[in-house]
Amino acid sequence: MTKIVNITKYKDGLREATADEIVEESIIALTINNKDIFYINCLASNLKEMTVGFMLFKGFIDHFEDIREMTISPKGDIFAYTQNFTKGRRVKAKRRKGLDYQRVIKALEISNSYASDLKRTGGVHSATLLLGNGESITFEDIKRHNAVDKVVGYVLMNGLDTFDSILFISARISAEITLKAAKLGVAVLISKSAVTSLSIDIAREHDLALIGFARGGRLNIYN
Repeated sequence: MTKIVNITKYKDGLREATADEIVEESIIALTINNKDIFYINCLASNLKEMTVGFMLFKGFIDHFEDIREMTISPKGDIFAYTQNFTKGRRVKAKRRKGLDYQRVIKALEISNSYASDLKRTGGVHSATLLLGNGESITFEDIKRHNAVDKVVGYVLMNGLDTFDSILFISARISAEITLKAAKLGVAVLISKSAVTSLSIDIAREHDLALIGFARGGRLNIYN
């Protein structure tokens, strides 16, 4: 999912012709029930997981089983068909009393140690889920929302229990990211970057622990 391009590098007053490795960005069309069409800029990997997570947050499904059929064309375009279901299931974050700082540190260590060919390009965001049983899941994408959708899709497709789980993302925590974490039912949402005012409000409403600026041996607890 990377490519080599020829570039000119400028440093200390000198120009140099060289090559650089960059992430390949794709635009895929997601068609749901032959009616709703969404165009998504993404990294063209783990498209099925991304689609499941996307459909959950857009209200098309509540469970993976609500998807009757899904096909992905050779170009990467996706066609999904849903069963009839009742909307409105609200998942409240489930967390134990107090915050387990050792598990928070472990989640940070797992995310920071995750290495991939894409990470070295500096062009992707990552989302890491540390489950209560110690298992961890990491997905990457050019957009932080897609990375989270891939984690959520994987959880739904595999029927994983998110009780007492921790979600770490590599970018700013916005209101939408916080809603996704609450919908998934995680206990703690962490970022090495900033949080927004709405994300704090949503975290408090859903009893979700919210942590920002988790780096360099420090962190800010907002809820």
